[in-house]
Amino acid sequence: MNLKFYLLTPLFLASFAQAQTKIGAVQGVGAKSPVTGRTVEIEGVVTGDFQDADQLGGFFMQDNGDGDEATSDAIFVYAPLNRADSVDVQAGNFVRVSGIAEEYSGQTQIGRPKVQAVVGVKVKQPQPVVLKWPLPVGVSAERYESMLVTLPQSLTVTSNYELASYGSLTLSANGRLFVPGAMGGDKNTESAMAQENTRRALVLDDGRSKRGSKPVPYLNAEGTRRSGDTVANLTGILSESFEAYRIQPTVEPQITEANPRPPLPAVGGTLKIASFNLHNYFTTLKRSGNEARGAESGPQLARQSAKLLAAVRAMNPDILACIEVENNGERTVLDFLSKLNAVTENAYASVGAPATGIGADEIRVALFYKKDKVTPRGEAKSDTTPIFDRPPLAQSFSTPNGAVFTVIVNHFKSKGSCPENGDIDE
Repeated sequence: MNLKFYLLTPLFLASFAQAQTKIGAVQGVGAKSPVTGRTVEIEGVVTGDFQDADQLGGFFMQDNGDGDEATSDAIFVYAPLNRADSVDVQAGNFVRVSGIAEEYSGQTQIGRPKVQAVVGVKVKQPQPVVLKWPLPVGVSAERYESMLVTLPQSLTVTSNYELASYGSLTLSANGRLFVPGAMGGDKNTESAMAQENTRRALVLDDGRSKRGSKPVPYLNAEGTRRSGDTVANLTGILSESFEAYRIQPTVEPQITEANPRPPLPAVGGTLKIASFNLHNYFTTLKRSGNEARGAESGPQLARQSAKLLAAVRAMNPDILACIEVENNGERTVLDFLSKLNAVTENAYASVGAPATGIGADEIRVALFYKKDKVTPRGEAKSDTTPIFDRPPLAQSFSTPNGAVFTVIVNHFKSKGSCPENGDIDE
């Protein structure tokens, strides 16, 4: 590429001779650098500074181009500040870097660098490259890797799964993404949709790489961020890691709450019944060689329990139907009951396992109820016919006014385990 911006003044010319290698020659036209493993010397302006300990551990730099539109004119320099020989740079500093061309998690970088910088003196930043996402079919984002870019369009928050853990939101062009298998069609249709989803997706990152960094970014006043919200005029560095292209913002993203939470519906009745996936609540700690799926340590189990109990207290159900409880007799069910009663003044009891059994899967379903609200009527039942991998559990209850009703809790098969043939809708 060939970008026009001012890098040098007579002061800089006196301090730096012409670098031996253009950044575009280090990046090359393919997914990997053609000079991987070699020592290179480059120079340019710092466009993004992420050197702090809880950040990416380096900075992005960009030069004025090599005239080749197929090559990126920017690169990441791995230079964390916790190293004795690191130089603290800022966006706008003009730098010369000598180091080893490397590939890390799909991104070309300079490792083991020696950095010379005009520290404290800033030069004019390059103008961001204007991109429209997704890029045209056949055009790889590799040509813009590590460059300063801007996307004036509106992108949609399509997943907040990694927001709390890694500070990132998955965005998508042209509306939200949907799981290909949920839309019907044959395998070719699903494959084509999956490829299109990959093209449309872009991760809004936060310039950090550690898990659980605080504060969590991009939250609204209510401390959350909903899928369906939108981001426009996104400006930052286009990086690549963990099989995804990402924007590391250099300008604070402006997020519009385009999908507000609907108001709570007016609900009548005198009993509150809730269904809750405990997400693999196991009292058996996960170890190499066992079948446990939950916490790996006592502190992890304590954190998991605290979150689950807080959610139950907030819901305050009269009957609680749970799924993904460890299937080890009544031990884990009674463990959760004990913890639940410790925070609810002994309000709950559990429905015992039925005589027909609860299945042989690693996880099971369970029922808890408030003792002063309902009374079990008859014995619990389950359906252990082969169509159910996880047998549903049924229990009838009566209320103080004489009403009788039955609650059934089930855990249907995950889509990922559906058979390839036969009754695939079972």
